[in-house]
Amino acid sequence: MSKAIKLKKHVVWQLRLLMVTKGIRSASDLKRRLQDIGYELTSVHATRIVNALPQRLSTDLLNALLTVLDCDIQDLMKVVPVQAEGEAKEPVLDIPKEQATAERKQPRVKKVVSIKEDNLLDLTGPKVRALPRKEDKD
Repeated sequence: MSKAIKLKKHVVWQLRLLMVTKGIRSASDLKRRLQDIGYELTSVHATRIVNALPQRLSTDLLNALLTVLDCDIQDLMKVVPVQAEGEAKEPVLDIPKEQATAERKQPRVKKVVSIKEDNLLDLTGPKVRALPRKEDKD
């Protein structure tokens, strides 16, 4: 049987916050960036590490995350003391507003194609002339 351990400190996982500051919008985007530097990760595993601190964290994954996010380990994980009630409050981080708002992608603009008025009534498309045939000489 496992024994309950009274913790004095708590590790706070800040991957999602760092993703926002670096303009990474989703777990699949993080997965793509990790693949770009040569670290393979499944979609399920990427979603799990984005949503919560993994129970086990390999040094390879940690190095890949630090490389992709261009940060230090102290930025990714914070150690905070546990409150008297046994709950750890997540710290509020002071991040400049410019850094906290990720660069937004420009909305896609649909291309408008102009249609000539004389082609409006022609539902079958443009008129095509047949190529002249070469006649066989006997």
